[in-house]
Amino acid sequence: MKRFIKIIIVWICIFTLGLNNVYAKSIKLNVSNKVIYKNSSFTLKVKNTKKKASVTYPRKSLKVKRLSKRSFKVTGISKGTYSVKVKVGKKRSTCKVTVNEWVSLKIIGVGKTMFDRKVTYSDGTTGYSVLKKTGYSLKVNGFGKYIYVRSINGLKEKAYGPRSGWMYSVNGVYPNKSAGAYKLSSGDKVVWKYVNYK
Repeated sequence: MKRFIKIIIVWICIFTLGLNNVYAKSIKLNVSNKVIYKNSSFTLKVKNTKKKASVTYPRKSLKVKRLSKRSFKVTGISKGTYSVKVKVGKKRSTCKVTVNEWVSLKIIGVGKTMFDRKVTYSDGTTGYSVLKKTGYSLKVNGFGKYIYVRSINGLKEKAYGPRSGWMYSVNGVYPNKSAGAYKLSSGDKVVWKYVNYK
């Protein structure tokens, strides 16, 4: 029994030393996993040291600018998931950065902007599918390439006159096709606006 207890104590010591070793080789970051949009940035900071940190990263995919001894501005250049490796002496840590492409979406109701921010873009995103990403309640006629939006978040067509309703534009131009048929490109600016033609 005593021999068994000694073996257990030895294993606990080995395990504890192992944990201390792992801790000694790591450093703390303010963020270890970050999702950003292409051409947007965040600040990466080393928390548990006063020494100067260095970083390695894929230069074709990310841009990293030093702000101080222990902080960096990280900017996404191309879509994908990448690692920013941080080193202080022999201690290391990694921040995983996911860069998404985006489109800008604005929804303008009657006298107010209902929605105005970037949303994630992927191949095949349309003027209608990007609208669905808001989570707003939508009422439509038709389907697929022939969809027509009648109501967004309770604001219905003809509520302010017989010729009032929703129209969409892309980069300032009103397309001559259904929002379900119009395929967007990364970086497009989409505006859904409630109009009232008298």
